Amino acid sequence: TALPTFATLSGSTTDAVPIDDGPCVCTTRVLALIFGRCVSGVACGCATVVVPMYLGEISPPQLRGSLGTAFQLTMVLAMLIAQVLGLEHFMGTPSLWPFILALVCFPAALQLLLQSWLLESPRWYVMAGMEVPAEDILMQLRDTPIDDPQLQEELFCMVEACAEVSSAGPVTGLHSHVPSPLGSHHAHPGMPSPHGPANGRSDSGELHNMKGVGRRSRTLASLLFDPSLRLPMALAVGLMFVQQWSGINNAFNFSSLFLSQNNIDDETIMWIAVSMNVGNVIITALSVYLMDRAGRRVLVLGSMASMIIATGMLTAALVMPGHSWTAPLAVVSVVAFVASFGIGLGPIPWLLPAEVFGMDERAAASGFVASCNWVANFFAGQIFLPLSNALGGLSFLPFGGVLVIGLFVFSVYMPETRGKSLEQIRQEMRQISMS
Repeated sequence: TALPTFATLSGSTTDAVPIDDGPCVCTTRVLALIFGRCVSGVACGCATVVVPMYLGEISPPQLRGSLGTAFQLTMVLAMLIAQVLGLEHFMGTPSLWPFILALVCFPAALQLLLQSWLLESPRWYVMAGMEVPAEDILMQLRDTPIDDPQLQEELFCMVEACAEVSSAGPVTGLHSHVPSPLGSHHAHPGMPSPHGPANGRSDSGELHNMKGVGRRSRTLASLLFDPSLRLPMALAVGLMFVQQWSGINNAFNFSSLFLSQNNIDDETIMWIAVSMNVGNVIITALSVYLMDRAGRRVLVLGSMASMIIATGMLTAALVMPGHSWTAPLAVVSVVAFVASFGIGLGPIPWLLPAEVFGMDERAAASGFVASCNWVANFFAGQIFLPLSNALGGLSFLPFGGVLVIGLFVFSVYMPETRGKSLEQIRQEMRQISMS
């Protein structure tokens, strides 16, 4: 962030470096801007993988949907702030726009200052074979004592899930106490009886690490060829492609173009674009409230259905410009399209990978799914203008077709994950994939 900001504020506009003796001239300032944006892009790409995964691992089942959707909420809120600051009324001037880039330094610096408050994922500790830190972290996250039954059940499920996927088989070398609330006959082999010390510690007062239970993350190749991961991989990747091929970014990026075709002046178009982002923030905030009440399946299917209707309305406005009703219809359809996206298809694709993959699968799978999202984003943006030139007002219909296919497929295959533990979801996915 600092590099492109400094580059745009310093240097001379004449420090140009010719490229291939052609008309293209690239200044060192532009090169610095491009390089800085590439570095920022890599960092943002990493964040889109790590943050939803981290939130999914530390959240209790009853709040996982809301907290996971908060990731999407912060993204759309930041988009709105950046858009408003970019207006001519604020910082969208030749002298002030570079400072918009510098503003990113403040949240980044704040995150660095508060990193000591950032707790490690307890599931990562369990996967690494360290139950003591996992138990301590869970106590802090849940704000409960060590002998709380729900805390011990949650930790037990993590240990059991890790043991099931471990090549070592049953838990061995486990000296700490992780009682099962279902009784001693449900305790995992190799674990002490739940009637042991009440505080979860060994008689010597010391917990030992789980020797032999720790498991490394799986490679991407092993995930892609694992039959038990067919369903979760197809759901996660499919939702990412439907999200990007729904036409949402084209609605944002090219709304000015088709609104101007309906004789709407530039000032009105600008405020419509701002209103679209305001509506996106409001609807995403509503989805935070609904995610753990209505459920993921209902919201994502309802989102797709509403976007299909909005696509039809927008297409009607684009193929019949010039009428008195087409301009209002274009505005209503675009706003409805964005609002429908924000309620389900916007946040849920980022939330789902953290829920449907196991502890040792989550890192590689989340990275692959996020990469698929960005690839789909790139191609969706590249083909829209040629598609628009070829189809004219019908240019959104192919994206509507993607939504129709997605609605049918996910209505058949997408299960509900609301209120279930990550281990329970993974077990159900494994059973469905192998059936």
